[in-house]
Amino acid sequence: MAKENPDSLKIKRLPYSRLLKAETSDYSDRVIAIVEKHKPKSFFINQLFGLLLKKKGDINLLRLNYGVDVERLKEKNQKEDMLLKISMFKLKVRMLDSLILESDLYTLNNAINTFLRNLHKCKNDKVLNQKVSGFFYMIENNEKLAEAINQYNLNSEVNQVYDSHKMFNSIVERRIALLSKRPKVSSRAISKDLLNRVDHLFQGIELAYIVSQETAVDAGMDSSEDLARLLKTLNQLSVMFYKSAKLREQNNQRIALMEQDNDLDAVATNDTLWEVTTSTYEEPTTKSIESNDYEDGSDITPPERVEHNPKSHSETLLLKSNPQKEFVNRSNTKAFSADKIHTKLLESST
Repeated sequence: MAKENPDSLKIKRLPYSRLLKAETSDYSDRVIAIVEKHKPKSFFINQLFGLLLKKKGDINLLRLNYGVDVERLKEKNQKEDMLLKISMFKLKVRMLDSLILESDLYTLNNAINTFLRNLHKCKNDKVLNQKVSGFFYMIENNEKLAEAINQYNLNSEVNQVYDSHKMFNSIVERRIALLSKRPKVSSRAISKDLLNRVDHLFQGIELAYIVSQETAVDAGMDSSEDLARLLKTLNQLSVMFYKSAKLREQNNQRIALMEQDNDLDAVATNDTLWEVTTSTYEEPTTKSIESNDYEDGSDITPPERVEHNPKSHSETLLLKSNPQKEFVNRSNTKAFSADKIHTKLLESST
């Protein structure tokens, strides 16, 4: 039986920079499953395989998809509840405004306009929090404002806003505490280290296959047929993942080129329309011909000056919405004026 060519049994290496983190974790898991299924006997291969097994935690970390931030979602819902409570408070104050003199509610309206106005336009949660906190600080330090709230029975609405604001701050603090505990890891660094260990395992399997072809098989060694089968399986796995990454990259390039071509076509169309619609048209004019303009001094009656036709001008204005029709109309006008001048010159010469 002919031996396999050692150069033909090599495992294709994957560039870690071209793989997604989910692909890297899936690829590493499949490599581990294939090696465990073949159960190599070589001590050298098993040592390298043990180094790869130590990276099980990194494989699971790459597979992790963070998804929606639950605490941020809670923060968003609580902010909406707080804004709703503030709107109810402002609405009740506005209803009182029609029954009580404006001067009696001046202090309360001034505090609302200063801190609680247009809160829905605050895109920054920190600015929103500072405005609501400033309103409660003013209640604590302004006796007239506190008396107005007690006088018009607004304590329940103010307490609801206070409780909602307090809950909002507690959710923000909890989210900050959880984010501080999140491990700071780089997916690119983890993928690089993981694929390096896979590469070392492949090198060990390739070296074991070369050695098995030149030495006799014993109890502690794998046969060349078993190692060749393992090499072919791992190589086929690498080829599949490489083709998948290559196809994804080509599709992304094709989509980018299509978007670029669409942008260029749109720009070219806009430029063409702009040139047609903004092109200036010089009205046809005829220079008056005097008798002394001729070298022989002959007395020739100069042709009449061709006036601009108001009808054609109005037609040109009506056709401005269609640049092509406008261009055709102007060309016809110019040709008609030239023919008329030529006819006049012939009549005067005869």
